[in-house]
Amino acid sequence: MPIYEVSKQVDYNEVDFNGNIKIDALAQLLADIATRHAEQLGLWSRDKENKFAWVISKLRVELIKPIKLYQEVKIRTWPGARKSVIYPRYFIIESNSGEVLVKASSIWTVIDVETRRIASPRTYSYDISEELGMPEIIDPKPLDIEVNDSFDRRSIITKYTDIDTNHHVNNSVYLKWVSDILDCSFYEENRFMEINISFRKEIVFNQEILLLSDVKDNTISVLGMTDDTTYFEVLINYERK
Repeated sequence: MPIYEVSKQVDYNEVDFNGNIKIDALAQLLADIATRHAEQLGLWSRDKENKFAWVISKLRVELIKPIKLYQEVKIRTWPGARKSVIYPRYFIIESNSGEVLVKASSIWTVIDVETRRIASPRTYSYDISEELGMPEIIDPKPLDIEVNDSFDRRSIITKYTDIDTNHHVNNSVYLKWVSDILDCSFYEENRFMEINISFRKEIVFNQEILLLSDVKDNTISVLGMTDDTTYFEVLINYERK
């Protein structure tokens, strides 16, 4: 099964004031490339989009070197073998000279659009059963963040621009929320090294979410919650420039 590869130049709208790619833009780029490859492989088709939808449940990104404005990069992606209802997918982003800039892994599943529940592989024709002979590079980490009194608390209400064609908050928006917790001085002095995010439950339009966040020991911890439900968790490691 082929590896999918595309080349692109980093655009102005994808970077921050330092000229570095934003993590929400990076997440959107990975998702877009995964969708294109899935369509090419027959793992997704437009005639089934009203019945089934691919959703991401976990993402891990290692940021080895910053990706800069106008930089030409190559993005490669490939799926791993299906494990029950779990579909892993892997990514590498390189410079034109072959220097590895980013490694990423993700876990996807298929949901029934009407019931919003995970669909059994028996109900659709998507399958990846063979090993591809490619390294799994990195695996998403399990997250179990413990909240304490040091966590900052702020509320957000989801907006029209947060919602994608699956009628829930797009995965890249979660990382935009996390990015906006920090001020510009943080980004002047530090850079992200690794991002881990677990998407536990769908967030929909006009929903109020409590963001709990803590920054210490070169780690950013964020949870998105209501009173009794955790919707997502994010753990980001960073270092001083």
